[in-house]
Amino acid sequence: MKIKETYLSVFNKQSWEKANRQLLAKMLQEFMYENIIEPKQLQKQGALATYRWEDHRGVTYTYQAKQRLFDSFSVLPESIKLTSKASTPTFSEALQLLISLSEDKGMSSSTAGHLAKEYFHTLIADVHLQNRKSADELAGMDYAELEGEMTGHPWITYNKGRIGFGYDDYLRFAPEQKQKIKLSWIAVAKQIASFHSLDTLGFDDVMEQELSGKTLAEFEKELTSQDLLAADYYYIPVHEWQWMNVIVPLFAEYIANDLIVPLGEGEDQYFPQQSIRTFVNTTNRDKYHVKLPMSILNTLVYRGLPSERTVIAPQETQHIKGIRVRDAFLKDTCRVG
Repeated sequence: MKIKETYLSVFNKQSWEKANRQLLAKMLQEFMYENIIEPKQLQKQGALATYRWEDHRGVTYTYQAKQRLFDSFSVLPESIKLTSKASTPTFSEALQLLISLSEDKGMSSSTAGHLAKEYFHTLIADVHLQNRKSADELAGMDYAELEGEMTGHPWITYNKGRIGFGYDDYLRFAPEQKQKIKLSWIAVAKQIASFHSLDTLGFDDVMEQELSGKTLAEFEKELTSQDLLAADYYYIPVHEWQWMNVIVPLFAEYIANDLIVPLGEGEDQYFPQQSIRTFVNTTNRDKYHVKLPMSILNTLVYRGLPSERTVIAPQETQHIKGIRVRDAFLKDTCRVG
């Protein structure tokens, strides 16, 4: 795509300032709660109080906030005023607070730079989320679509960093974009892969539920055309971003030796959810949600799937289900699912 074709219509001065002000309000209220900043209360009128906090360079933040439960606060975005003894701050308002804190708290430049990147990515997503739907519109959506209306983690401020995504990836794969995608599939040789499930669920059972007979036949045909036997492989869904950015660069030797073979796409369409790596089947809601490892950093966590936890997941599931089955109160009175 040529740069003149980049989708930029959402970026304008008004939307950028609004997103900044909303993020700055969230940063102030959460940093107050965490005692990262300790502003001075200037006055109080009913539930609303006016606060002021000044960094060591003389940048002052004055704003109004309401006290909430559990020592938390709600800052009014429109009440925030920034002033400086030296000159008017020229940075994005939210990033100005990060700069203030990085200098006041002795944050390393590499840490501050990384956080700035996460905040800028979050702001880009927040700009795209400016046109919110009404309560009536939201009430008519199912949960898979509702996830695309969410604004991110309720208290972590750099909540849509998605470090690893380019802007083109963001437009294709971020949940708020609500772009349906088809999952890509690879064949992985059984000598380097393993399958783990409940005792009642076999690999063939999963494949026959998740993939049509037509797709399974196409996958087998693809392997046969390369003189490979389908029985020697597991079929595994992969995210296109992960394939291009991680699997091909890091597992090229496996690809060269036919231990990993790209098969193509499945027929069903999926919506990405807030975790980025989880997908809901929108073609057939009776099919499984699919969680794919993705090597991006989002809301404190690299969105991979750690081997140890993945391997033990079926036993964990069986154990929790067993507790419910044996407990009449949970099963019959509470009707825990």
